[in-house]
Amino acid sequence: MTIDQVIALSSSIGAFLSAGATFLTVREMQKQRSASFRPELVFPRVHFCANKNPISATPIPSEWQEDTSGSGVFADSENAPPRKSLAIPILNVGLGAARSVSLVWSFPVDDMIFQANTYAKTGTSSIAFSVDKVGISLTQDGGRGETSLWRNQQHVTLDYVLPTSSEVTHQTISLPHAYTFLCSAWIHLGMTRKGGLASVELPPLTATIEYLDIADQLHRRQFTFKADIRAIAGNGSAFDGYVDCAAVSK
Repeated sequence: MTIDQVIALSSSIGAFLSAGATFLTVREMQKQRSASFRPELVFPRVHFCANKNPISATPIPSEWQEDTSGSGVFADSENAPPRKSLAIPILNVGLGAARSVSLVWSFPVDDMIFQANTYAKTGTSSIAFSVDKVGISLTQDGGRGETSLWRNQQHVTLDYVLPTSSEVTHQTISLPHAYTFLCSAWIHLGMTRKGGLASVELPPLTATIEYLDIADQLHRRQFTFKADIRAIAGNGSAFDGYVDCAAVSK
């Protein structure tokens, strides 16, 4: 091989390596650009108080309300700030908007009903729970029943969630009533039976979320919501705590 051929071959190899490096650089820039506009949804901790619903015929404290002051169930009711129904803020800490947000709730319905009925049978309550394709029903002797339409609570949709840097008012979601209803039944029925609650560890609530970014790329996340109880009043007529959320997978 002559010197001219060696020089030509070296130039060709150099051009090839340079083109490869340019390609890798452009691809990395595209990845960084895509990541910079990727939505990132999070749910902050929210404190709540649970009390008896004034329109319900049952003694279960199924009305969960925000406790922004953190004062709990033993606060001075006359001086405590007014409370509103519990809502969980959904925050987008990414730089891009999330579009066509779809959320599906799930939790161990059968297990929770079994435990609630076990508490009721070993206590003084005549309450009994059952579940069908429509929802979760409560019956009691000498009184009206109550049904939570779980089928209509499983799916939540939002048109968009803007980044927190550009959103003045944050969007919120409500925990499904069927879940809070059974959690409240656990606490109340467990406290009214001999021996009290077997555990205050409430089953988690799972949210599977799908959404599109501004490039129409689909993202799927799973979150676990957990209600931790701080204090219980009397025989479980009221209680307070907070709801935490953790990402399970991407």
